Amino acid sequence: MAGENTLISSRTLTRTSFAHFICYAQLLFCATVSNGALAQDRIVVDLPLPPKNTANHQAAAAREASLRLTRALSDDSRTAQPLASQSPTMRVPTPQVEANAVTTLTSFDVSIGEGDSLARVFRRHDLMQADLLYMTRSSKSLGRRLGRLRAGQQLRFEVLSDGRVRRLTLSTPGPTDVVIERQASNTFTMQTLADASIVTTMHDQPETHTLAQQRAQNLPPPPPPPPLSGRLLAEARAVKAPAGSTVGQEQPVTIARSREVTVKTGDSLSAIFNREGISASDLDALLRSNKPTADLHRLRPGQTLKLDLSPDNTLLGLTVALDEARTFAALRTKQNSFTSSVTTRPLERRIATASAVIQDALFLAGQRAGLSDRLIMKMIEIFGWDVDFALDVRAGDHFTVIYEELYKDGVKVRDGKILASEFNNRGRSLRALRYAKSGHGAEYFSPEGFSMRKAFLRTPVTFSRISSRFTSGRMHPVLQRMRAHKGVDYAAPRGTPVKAAGHGRVVSSGRKGGYGNTVVLQHGGAYTTLYAHLSRIHSRAQTGRRVKQGEIIGYVGTTGLATGPHLHYEFRVRGVHKDPLRVTLPKALPIEQRYKKDFLVKTRTLVNQLNILAKTSIASSN
Repeated sequence: MAGENTLISSRTLTRTSFAHFICYAQLLFCATVSNGALAQDRIVVDLPLPPKNTANHQAAAAREASLRLTRALSDDSRTAQPLASQSPTMRVPTPQVEANAVTTLTSFDVSIGEGDSLARVFRRHDLMQADLLYMTRSSKSLGRRLGRLRAGQQLRFEVLSDGRVRRLTLSTPGPTDVVIERQASNTFTMQTLADASIVTTMHDQPETHTLAQQRAQNLPPPPPPPPLSGRLLAEARAVKAPAGSTVGQEQPVTIARSREVTVKTGDSLSAIFNREGISASDLDALLRSNKPTADLHRLRPGQTLKLDLSPDNTLLGLTVALDEARTFAALRTKQNSFTSSVTTRPLERRIATASAVIQDALFLAGQRAGLSDRLIMKMIEIFGWDVDFALDVRAGDHFTVIYEELYKDGVKVRDGKILASEFNNRGRSLRALRYAKSGHGAEYFSPEGFSMRKAFLRTPVTFSRISSRFTSGRMHPVLQRMRAHKGVDYAAPRGTPVKAAGHGRVVSSGRKGGYGNTVVLQHGGAYTTLYAHLSRIHSRAQTGRRVKQGEIIGYVGTTGLATGPHLHYEFRVRGVHKDPLRVTLPKALPIEQRYKKDFLVKTRTLVNQLNILAKTSIASSN
């Protein structure tokens, strides 16, 4: 079998396995064919002694033999194509790069997104997964470094044209970066940027290496990658970049599809992107766009997101309506970042009116008049200082409301502000007009210019029935003896919020005998209010702190001597208990004199409209 021009040096095959025998036979066959085809060629194959018994060692020996033969054939100045063509039934390994070939080095940057891993980055950019395995197995310190990537960290890859990673640079919080560079035998070393001699390569100035330079750097063609296991097996896909691909270069993208996603209860932008298969790096780039994106963290159920996606599911654009007037839009730029903006489209405002006579309940009358629950609650808030809506409302009372309706593209989206309102209670007519002071928020005033906001609320809880009134003697439900009841009990469900009746300072907060959990507020020098039997006290109602009128100071409960959930409310004037339902409250302050003339001019039209509506409602009722 061995001709005079073919020298085969091998050891005895007596201890080899059957697999090695097949490998040896293939090599001898290649040598015989080459002896006939290339009479002047000389092929030297130096086979190592096969290891004993171990299957892993046998496989390693086979790979080493194949590698030696490939190197020997590539060292020849002629091509191996004739050799392969004369043996159509056997595939002889051929060199991947000819002697005069050029290998291009391409560099590109990657930003680590939230939840990203290096395996996902390799897969996203079509890098060889075997290189990732070589990196993690090169040293323990390198493996730990690659496993501690954080969101926002910048990576720079330098990749050969055959898809192998030549160098990887990691940005660090310190002054020096970490460089991971390929060495001989497909191992990688780690060093700082200050110690590394690195030539930066740009997209428009690629670095080239001839085959001779590649051999000088001892960069052999990679052997078949070993099987992946564990976490790498779950995340990585061994996909090599196709021939002719430009790894890391920016490619023109087209919108493959636009998808509308409805926000569900408990959804976040991260959960939506994960459900739609959009990468975490796109989410990170979007949230770091040039416009504040705080509204994207406050998505509401029912909102609709429009996602523009490329064929590979890359996010190209996002649009979401923040409310009826504002729309957020983001668009991917050529630098793989996002530019975003919030556009505001003013809504059309129309004036509407509603009038109703109360027959059974205030809410039912308001709904029959076409008012929303929000407008009814706002009307109650406006007149809440003068009318106890839990006790004072009677059948035959009537009200009128002038308010705004907001339209978008001719379609009503919601109700706006109440501009003026009138409430007739037991023959007493109360009017409120909305007026905005220059540089201040809007408030409600009577037609004479007195503020509708009084020093005290009539009731500190909303919509409660009175279970016990102010009296000098009653049978105590727990003690079963006659005692004076120096306050008013408002029965309400446990947990109902209790509001401060007026601005004041907390002089007592905590357990107080039969009162249970109690808060006492001091209002100026003459007035004191007490709130007892609270289930718990709000954190703002601590002793010594100041609270504003309407702020929640506690919640209805049954602590102390109580048979059911209710609020015990007391009102004292200079230490003397007064009936909260009948006490004369301080008068409201008038509007400042400098605003009086402007107020009368701007509210004159509203007053005329209320007069007309009042006459109309009286005529219709008759």
